[in-house]
Amino acid sequence: MKKILFSVIAILFIVNLQAQKLEFDLTVVDIHTKPVSGMTVMLKEIKTHETKTFTTDNSGKVTIKLDSGENWRVSVGEMYNCKTITVPKYGKVHYSEYISYN
Repeated sequence: MKKILFSVIAILFIVNLQAQKLEFDLTVVDIHTKPVSGMTVMLKEIKTHETKTFTTDNSGKVTIKLDSGENWRVSVGEMYNCKTITVPKYGKVHYSEYISYN
């Protein structure tokens, strides 16, 4: 029984290491650091040209979860390609950032 349990845990651990996930909390603020709600945030994967579109909430925040692709260009409103984010090949990454929209 112990061997079976150990094997199951080991398999789950290996699968989790191979998972490819990025969670990115982006907050859009104006030049006075007030949140900008309803702002369009678009991501475009560099190699495949896949696009994803998000909209900021009332607090100017959007949570972006990616489990595919490699490098994504981020555009906020009319600020095109203002950032590039990279999905890890293995494991999980979670970070937050503010972008000032003029």
